[in-house]
Amino acid sequence: MSKIKNKEEWKKAKRRYHLDDIHIEMARELGMNPKKCGGITKHKQQSWKAPLPEFIEDLYFKHFKKEKPDVIKPFRVEHNSMKLKRKKPKIKQVLTTCSWCGFKIGNDGPIYSIGCKKRPGVNISKYEGQIMPIKMATLGKTIWAIVPPAESDARKAGNDFLFTLCSEDCGDKLKEALELEKEIGELIFSAEHIC
Repeated sequence: MSKIKNKEEWKKAKRRYHLDDIHIEMARELGMNPKKCGGITKHKQQSWKAPLPEFIEDLYFKHFKKEKPDVIKPFRVEHNSMKLKRKKPKIKQVLTTCSWCGFKIGNDGPIYSIGCKKRPGVNISKYEGQIMPIKMATLGKTIWAIVPPAESDARKAGNDFLFTLCSEDCGDKLKEALELEKEIGELIFSAEHIC
């Protein structure tokens, strides 16, 4: 297998345009330039364009006459600011970084969140009012959650910890991953969208 060319550019494109490994592989096989994705992607004023992942799928099918690549190489995007091995990020950093894709959320952009309920018997009191690392075994990475204080509105609403997100799409993907973790893990009890 050949080395991935433009790995850094593909990492940026994956985060920015919310692409999956399969879309990255398709685009690479098609010879697409990751720096040019911005011109292809759908914008509010361009309603005739298909969303970028759908566009890549259509183009791939037209070119190769098959739905998906035979081999999909996992394309893991690691975020230096969110690695557990490095020093613990500050709460402001976690509040302004998408838990799913690692995209920096600007001051003017909307912030979404998912509230989760811990399993009965799990003690997270030492993290109240702070951030807590959550090892995602199915993803092979650690993400950070915010644990609201016991008397907060979020806790009264039944949310033991929260994840910050940049979009509803990232929220859906994180929720799916949390559901998988729920089946095999012991920490998460439920996950709900919060807007």
